[in-house]
Amino acid sequence: MDDSELLTAEYPDWFLESFLNLQDDLNNAGEAGKKGLIVVFSTAGCSYCFKLADETLRDPQVVARLRPDFDALALEIFGDDLMVSPKGQEMPVKEFAKKLGADFTPATYFFDLEGEPRLRIIGFNPPDRFLSAMRYVAEGHYNEGRFRDFLAAERRAVGAGTSYQRVDDPLFAEPPFMLMRSQVSAERPLMVVFDGPDCDECSYLFGTLFRDPELRGLLEKMDVVRLDVDEDVPVVTPGGVRTTASDWHGELGFHRTPAFAFFDQSGNLVMRSDALMLRQRLGNTLGYVLEEAYLEGISYQRFARRRSIARMQE
Repeated sequence: MDDSELLTAEYPDWFLESFLNLQDDLNNAGEAGKKGLIVVFSTAGCSYCFKLADETLRDPQVVARLRPDFDALALEIFGDDLMVSPKGQEMPVKEFAKKLGADFTPATYFFDLEGEPRLRIIGFNPPDRFLSAMRYVAEGHYNEGRFRDFLAAERRAVGAGTSYQRVDDPLFAEPPFMLMRSQVSAERPLMVVFDGPDCDECSYLFGTLFRDPELRGLLEKMDVVRLDVDEDVPVVTPGGVRTTASDWHGELGFHRTPAFAFFDQSGNLVMRSDALMLRQRLGNTLGYVLEEAYLEGISYQRFARRRSIARMQE
């Protein structure tokens, strides 16, 4: 997948043609005996959205599980149209996306019949992970624990493994991980990367992307920490909280690895994501942090769109 391509997703024809009253859509789903509503935030030019729509949402197993259990619709993350949320609140689509914390596309939210968002998965997710997400919500496993633990249990049940092996890199800070910078500011922003033994994409991330000369140059302008989510490594967060790598991963709302959290020099969280990151998205993310675009009050996705338009005009 070349994530620098500007592609527009075409969602399946069985997606709802919603009148943007998600409360009504949810009520209709309940009356039809379904378990909830899936909302996908998307945008034009998003190659990850294209891949989700073209590969995952057209997978026969996904379709066979999704359609009996959920209704689904797609929303433009920058949309100005007025909508009604699952809880009955009226607002522009883009405000609804912001309220939910959707700053990457695609961002997929699973709502139960009470209008509660029970799961958020960011970025492209392959069919097997999307199936797990549907089982997690439809069968009520969110009452039992985190989605990450549910995924890990499913992998163990089928004997799934990974070939990922950690490789040392001088880029990564050594323990102890005293990351506090809320009292005394650091000189550079901080990037925290979570990995683990079940990280299917980490070999490519660390072995290819982190060794790309252009990306490496950007990474070397940051303090970079790598944490294993399967270890109870002590960590003092940028805000001064004592925790462990595993607990912090969950506290940040992550479900999988690799996962990324970026902090400014004063320890403020700038952005976080456990979305799939290929070359273009990683470069945009590093640029967003290093150029301090967040101080302009724009989201990562706005920044990425601005860069895409600039590329088109070159």
